[in-house]
Amino acid sequence: MGYLQDVTGEVIHLEYQLVVEATKTEAQIIAILETSNETQEFFNAVTNYFVDIWYDGLGTWHINIYGENQFGPNSLEAQIDDKTGQILWLHIRLARPATMTEAQVIDVLLNYSEAQAWFNTVTYYTINVYYDGYGYWYIDVYDHDTGYIYIFAEVNDTTGERTWIDVGYPPQMTDSQIIQIVLNHPDTAEWFSQVTNYEFSLWFNAFGSYWSIEFYDYQMGASYLYAEVDDVTGQLVYLEFQIAQPAMMIP
Repeated sequence: MGYLQDVTGEVIHLEYQLVVEATKTEAQIIAILETSNETQEFFNAVTNYFVDIWYDGLGTWHINIYGENQFGPNSLEAQIDDKTGQILWLHIRLARPATMTEAQVIDVLLNYSEAQAWFNTVTYYTINVYYDGYGYWYIDVYDHDTGYIYIFAEVNDTTGERTWIDVGYPPQMTDSQIIQIVLNHPDTAEWFSQVTNYEFSLWFNAFGSYWSIEFYDYQMGASYLYAEVDDVTGQLVYLEFQIAQPAMMIP
């Protein structure tokens, strides 16, 4: 693909790809995967599997392997360099039983200082713990009435370590306050002056401490207004809107 300058005829951009014939067979590529130290755990656990393999013509093999063991479905995805046989990319999803209990996973969360501060501040909450079947636990801490999630964490079942966590706090402002801020903001006046028959949806992002609100008019089709309001300052931090125009021509 290229571009030519219209007046001078000069090539101003050029790019191309050359098709390269494969030097290895499918069987050789699969053998590389099956004998790699990186994949031994997978093939020891999954003995019956289906292989989807293809060569892209540019020097790379793409392999997807699917199979099941007694714990569930498993997959292995890889890319291998045709010339060197090197594994360029590898992703393994191996089903395995949990080694930790729910109580142990919750203890990991409670030992995190930011989570401790949250539990010292908030008194009404629900904790949901679940294992994904592939080596990771997930914890939701949420308000059962509003559905807002305030803590979301992941724990490695093998190491018992918290791999990541997000902590948020309940909103300081109310739904009605947020609605009034958007309705009365000068930057939204144009939209509300032309769109009067609308519905809206409103939700709070505890991790970012901001509100999202969207107004929309089904009768006018593409008319919408989306805004974000900072929960702490009450400032409108993001705004975008569109006003649909009626058709000028009669079919």
